[in-house]
Amino acid sequence: MSMKNNLGIYASLKDEDVIKQSLLEPDVFSIIVERYEVPFRHAARRILGSEDADDAVQETFVRMYMHANKYAKKEGVKFSSWAYAILVRVCYTIYSKNKRHSTFSLDSQITDEIEDFSVRNLREYGFDASYLLSMVSKLPALLRRTVELYVFDHKSEKEIARMEGVSYGVVRTRLSRARDRLREINLTNHYLYGPKS
Repeated sequence: MSMKNNLGIYASLKDEDVIKQSLLEPDVFSIIVERYEVPFRHAARRILGSEDADDAVQETFVRMYMHANKYAKKEGVKFSSWAYAILVRVCYTIYSKNKRHSTFSLDSQITDEIEDFSVRNLREYGFDASYLLSMVSKLPALLRRTVELYVFDHKSEKEIARMEGVSYGVVRTRLSRARDRLREINLTNHYLYGPKS
């Protein structure tokens, strides 16, 4: 039986089951690539433009595979939310490195895909996902890293504390300061450019 025919037995599985199986049989991951490659490319082009889109998609699949063992099905959270969140994180990294783009912008189609994650929690503070992502790079390095771990890598405050070697309270303080700073940036932008649309 050829490898392609062999993969056919997994073709009807849900994404989360496919990625779990890919830990045992790496070739099975090609099913995930086949399912997400075209929509990822469209999304990356809308975020970054065509110049960096292919690199972003390739890097996203690498990271998905590398972190497949960390994926855990959560109640009410779609696999696609996890997948698109990784894509957005990769696009943000490329944006931060290259600075070819004046803004980092996500349309509603993309933000809807990651609605399950912590971006939605920050809406309580008056930021939509697209606007927030365009401002994060303006934060001081320490606060920016904490926000990136919380928003883009979906780490809990306790997980960030362990990773950073600080107390839970320190992380909460950093996030609070980041939110305050984002509010200041928001007010400055509102004053200079008018309200965000």
